Formats: sequence, C-alpha cells, structure tokens
Amino acid sequence: MRDHEPATPLSRTSSLRRERCDREVSIWVYGEFDLKSEERFRSELAAALADETDSLVLDLRGVEFIDSTVLRLLVQVETLTRREQIEFAVVCGPGQVRSVLRLTGLDGVLPLVDSTGAVPASESPV
Repeated sequence: MRDHEPATPLSRTSSLRRERCDREVSIWVYGEFDLKSEERFRSELAAALADETDSLVLDLRGVEFIDSTVLRLLVQVETLTRREQIEFAVVCGPGQVRSVLRLTGLDGVLPLVDSTGAVPASESPV
C-alpha cells in the first residue's frame, strides 16, 4: 500500500514530498536544500522513519543548490541508516548536487545511484 504525502515546504525556497510503500520510504527534495531547510527536513525524516522502515531513498534530482549544512546532514543520515540497518540510497542527477558530492569526496561515501538505479563510479579526486 502506498501512502503518498503532499509536498511539504522546508523553507521559502525548498520543499519535500514523501511516500511510503510498505516498509520503504522515498523522499524527494526540491529547490534550494540548505541551512534554512535543515530543521524541517530533520523533522520530516524523523516522521518518515517513525514506523518500521527497511529502506530509505532520498531523491535529490530536484535540488538546484546544496550547501555544507546539507552535506553534513547527508553523512548523518547515512550513519543513522547504517546503524539502524536501513538500506539507504541517494539519487542524484548530473547537475550541481553531483558536482558538489564529487568535489567533496562524498560520492565515495554516500550510497549514490543515478536515475536508472545504477551505482555511479566515484569520480572523487581523492
């Protein structure tokens, strides 16, 4: 059974949509994902994971801008899901988000997949 939530504003410039299908949660983020979005995102993530969850997919293809606050947040989500034994994947396209993840080396740390579900090879300079 799919439980589809309407889009929720994270800040003036970003929003989030989530969907639960059995024990899998998918979260789509849109707009500028930055410090102004952090508190609301944390709240939405906690609510999404409140029920038993086996899998979390975070789709960042709709994100136009990402800052260092969110990079730290992504590492924290990866740590949390690993600790809780929740399968985790981050979907991102070839734009700004992918570039920032590559430049920071996080493309080799976070479980990235592309829109086809393929795992892209790390392009990190590290």
